[in-house]
Amino acid sequence: MTEIPRKSSKRPRRETIYLGWKNQGRLVARFLLLWGIYHLTLWQAMCVRAYIQQVGSAPDVESRVPLASFFEAFVRQNGWMVLFAVGFTALLLWHLVSLTHRIVGPLKRAENALYSMIDGKSVRQIEFRDGDLVEEFERAFNAYLAFLYGSSCETAAAGRRMEAVAKSPNSLMTAGDTCESPLDDQRLATLLRDLQTSPVQPVDGMSET
Repeated sequence: MTEIPRKSSKRPRRETIYLGWKNQGRLVARFLLLWGIYHLTLWQAMCVRAYIQQVGSAPDVESRVPLASFFEAFVRQNGWMVLFAVGFTALLLWHLVSLTHRIVGPLKRAENALYSMIDGKSVRQIEFRDGDLVEEFERAFNAYLAFLYGSSCETAAAGRRMEAVAKSPNSLMTAGDTCESPLDDQRLATLLRDLQTSPVQPVDGMSET
């Protein structure tokens, strides 16, 4: 069974918070769009409610305040809400960028690791930054890397042993293996002897030569 590499106690520091429009900006923009729609809807609902109350309290049509004058007075009375929303939006924007980076950043790091493996480079382990929100993905990815390289190492070692046994069954090769193979030398020698002594079964439609 392959052993999963342990995480390093020292994690890489977070250098870049914003990863660009394609990777992170679209997600942040979607949140900000919904935030703006919420405030616009809330503002309009309050304005309509106040206007209905003003119309209902007017004794006659002549005493009603014109819509333009009413809206101007409403803006002056509730303008502080706009300033509050703008200030809170700046805080929300920073939090959104930081939060989404904890998800997009690790995925980008795993993507770069896969591209490195495609280019023929050896990637034994990946480490996410402190505070990233996909710890289970990091653990699963590193388990896969350990399994991948462990299986490749065991397969290569078994192949070298079988080749040595085929050349000289009485002289088993044990040196040069970089990992342990699940098949020992004695079992490999027995397997080769069985293959050499077992009769060849003819395939349907063909005669045994």
